[in-house]
Amino acid sequence: MEEDVKVRVSRRRRHSAEFKAQAVQACMQLGVSIAAVALHYRMNANLLRRWLKAHEERSAALAPQYFPRISLSNSMSRSLGILDRHGTFRRRHEEALPR
Repeated sequence: MEEDVKVRVSRRRRHSAEFKAQAVQACMQLGVSIAAVALHYRMNANLLRRWLKAHEERSAALAPQYFPRISLSNSMSRSLGILDRHGTFRRRHEEALPR
């Protein structure tokens, strides 16, 4: 008894990391729509959106979570025109105005 065995061939495409990076970079160009890039690469726009989301999540994870605060000494601040002699914040153009 011979059985006919049907083997299902996977039609799912596998994309390389380089291809994904290229498609994501194309989406990040100013004025380019995700749908246009998806049509160009002959792929589904939802898949491309998923790649973009993953890229943004990875980028956010690598970004610093805080920005260090830089404090200037009074003498340095005064020389830059940020603090006057009383310790009051002034803009440079305010120092030139007559009082």
